[in-house]
Amino acid sequence: AEWAASRVMVDEGVSEYARQIGQTGKTVRPKVYVAIGISGAVQHIAGMKEADTIVAINNNAKETIFSNSDFAIVGDYTDVVPVLIEKVKAGFTFGLEVK
Repeated sequence: AEWAASRVMVDEGVSEYARQIGQTGKTVRPKVYVAIGISGAVQHIAGMKEADTIVAINNNAKETIFSNSDFAIVGDYTDVVPVLIEKVKAGFTFGLEVK
């Protein structure tokens, strides 16, 4: 597994540029892309839209990211992510074939 960041996180110094996803960063094509706290700016979507499955977690149900995701989870990531990790450990595969 890898992790990446939005331009906002890079601009704020939370992540280095090499991990930035979007028009001014990298394009990725993972089997599963988990967008945590991403609003869904067109520039970011351009960098991750070719993922096989997109899971969006955001506490604002009106964010654009949800219209670009296969799984939309409205809630605080500190509550959602631990539950999601447990589900994956228990065998949840987001509908993907696991080899």
